Amino acid sequence: MNAKLTLSLSGSMVRKGKLAAQARDTSLSDLVSRFIESLEVNPPKEQMLDPRVSAMYGAYKLPSGYELDSLRFDSLVKKHLK
Repeated sequence: MNAKLTLSLSGSMVRKGKLAAQARDTSLSDLVSRFIESLEVNPPKEQMLDPRVSAMYGAYKLPSGYELDSLRFDSLVKKHLK
């Protein structure tokens, strides 16, 4: 199913697009369609995790009085300043 789309581009951008499409022996619409097809859509962060890791997500609660940045700092100090 084809649908019409209105884009707002400067005149120079339209000319550049038409020249690029002509050089590739295609239409500007086809060139834009192929570009959009080539874009990767990133899945949500939780979908990228291994299911075993995802099951543990949120299982650890920070000790009271600690902040995540403080724990990171403490960990780096222990690792690099032994």
